[in-house]
Amino acid sequence: NGRWLDVRSAHVNGYIHSNASVPATAKAFRTWAGTVIAAAALARGDLDGRFGSERGRRRQLSAAVKATSELLGNTPAVTRASYIHPGVIEAWAEGRTVADAVAAERAETLHRLWLAPAVQTAVHDLLAACTAG
Repeated sequence: NGRWLDVRSAHVNGYIHSNASVPATAKAFRTWAGTVIAAAALARGDLDGRFGSERGRRRQLSAAVKATSELLGNTPAVTRASYIHPGVIEAWAEGRTVADAVAAERAETLHRLWLAPAVQTAVHDLLAACTAG
């Protein structure tokens, strides 16, 4: 009917609970999105090879968090604290990324890249390895 509706998190969570096969909330989906976006951004930075020095690595992390925050519509501080799984950053600091999946996708934007099933699977596997190890 063309009218705006006031949709609140309770509405979204009610829909998710009614239709998802797993217990989840809107925040869980948002956190997953932030985690995958950050992992893809970090991997793209590694593939670019522009961030070789320690200072460059700090800039790479900052740029990945900023890019993630822009897509989520939050500040970088809130995004890093609330929407990026720390295992992604820890794995990246140890040299483990989802670069192979990112390279295979050839997506031009992070917005498209994080939606790729292969990238999401690679992030899942990366986090599973973090918690198993």
